[in-house]
Amino acid sequence: MRATRIWSLKSLSDELLDREYAVRVRSDRASTAELLLYLGEMEARKRYVPAGYSSMFRFCVECGRMSEDVAYKRIRSARLARRFPAIYDRIADGRITLSALVLLAPQLTAHTVEHLLAGAEHKTNEQVKLLLAEIAPRPDVPTTERPNAPASSSASTNVSTSSAELAVRPVAPSECTTPTESKVPLAEERDRASATQQAEPDAAGPAGPAAAAERRIAPRSHQTPLSPTSMYIGTTLPMVVYEQLQEARELLSHRLESRELSEVLEAMLAITLPVLRKQKFAESASPRSTRDLRHGSRNARQIPAHVKRAVWERDGGRCTFVGTGGHRCTSRERIEFDHRVPVTKSGEATVENVRLLCHAHNQFEADRVLGEGFMKAKRAWSAAAQRSRAAIGTGNAIPEDPASENAGRTSPLELET
Repeated sequence: MRATRIWSLKSLSDELLDREYAVRVRSDRASTAELLLYLGEMEARKRYVPAGYSSMFRFCVECGRMSEDVAYKRIRSARLARRFPAIYDRIADGRITLSALVLLAPQLTAHTVEHLLAGAEHKTNEQVKLLLAEIAPRPDVPTTERPNAPASSSASTNVSTSSAELAVRPVAPSECTTPTESKVPLAEERDRASATQQAEPDAAGPAGPAAAAERRIAPRSHQTPLSPTSMYIGTTLPMVVYEQLQEARELLSHRLESRELSEVLEAMLAITLPVLRKQKFAESASPRSTRDLRHGSRNARQIPAHVKRAVWERDGGRCTFVGTGGHRCTSRERIEFDHRVPVTKSGEATVENVRLLCHAHNQFEADRVLGEGFMKAKRAWSAAAQRSRAAIGTGNAIPEDPASENAGRTSPLELET
């Protein structure tokens, strides 16, 4: 039985309270710097994958029980500290905060790091924003006016935008906060940007590939639950997407009671989702009959439609990888069909031999089953072949597979394309 701790400091004198508080503040800073060190190394080695998580962000939130905000700041700060180790000491002695680092991240390069870190020492977030405004000034935002809805109007009037009001308008930038929804892409984006390499300082130019990936990530949308049945979503659309949305509104006008954006999106999703489901797992309103759903195709690399449907339903459309601690991966993104027993080891495309894995765990299983060296060579060849196909007009030939001599014995686990 776990003992209950009494959380009270009433017995401490004022002097002792002040002294002990200062000790714990220093300890907290030092432990934060150490945590960033360990967190960065965990991510570099991708230790979250065998534990059953598709990204470091999910690992921190689901296993480390961190809030989304805390996980986001720590992961981003850990990546910066790996590139610029001088950050560790500044965190440990309190010269700079994690929030300040997140604000500085888009501008930190090998050429600016010393100046920006020195300028941000002992600064508040607002002071750091002023520093950034001097380093990277932005154009003024023109003043705009728009009426507020009357207090008596319905919730849909407050949230939705009518067709007359859905116009391109400059909007003043909000406070420099990063909504939770933009943090998940941060974790996933870097996994995709550096799937086969760990970014090191100045590995690709002044800031390396990690910095390039970080700069590409900007909070473009946010969502806020309003009630159990409604969600407010705000986003920035490229003009071409906005024009397509307007065209869809016009094409759907004959079947919509109003021209509310929410109704347009609902109608578009009703058309699009069945197509995406059919492409992904061969969903069909009237599937072809088959004598035995367990029977696969003669070509084991081609997974039959009825097998895809059965596997998708059985696995619930999510990754089935179970980590070393018994945790099943919760990812529903970048889901791929995987052969438990590889095709080159006589694996068949049957319901029993096919499972769903997220991209991270599919790659992990390929490395485990076929060997990291072999998979590294295959991935390098695939990347070179893709570059050659892109430049096929120049007469470049697709390079020979460096592992082709082993093709009869081993090959990468089959991915859906």
